[in-house]
Amino acid sequence: MALMAPVDRIGTEPHNRIVLEGLPPLLTIEEVARVLRVSKRSAYRLVSEEPAADKIRAIRVGRLLRVEKSELERYVTGRSESQGTFPWT
Repeated sequence: MALMAPVDRIGTEPHNRIVLEGLPPLLTIEEVARVLRVSKRSAYRLVSEEPAADKIRAIRVGRLLRVEKSELERYVTGRSESQGTFPWT
């Protein structure tokens, strides 16, 4: 059983709207990178275990980092409303 949504449903749909439906509640860094359309390295730079407004809060599951789907949604919504740009642009 695949835990990820089909590749064509991850990321954006017309009008650059972020699509999170079909994704599991806890996302890997690779999934976060695909949703945001950035490299895995850039996704790691955006993620932090410490709460910060300009970071995506992650939780540690054993040795692995995971991001809650709602946290990614919060980050994207907050960035688009407050600053209008992302740090990698």
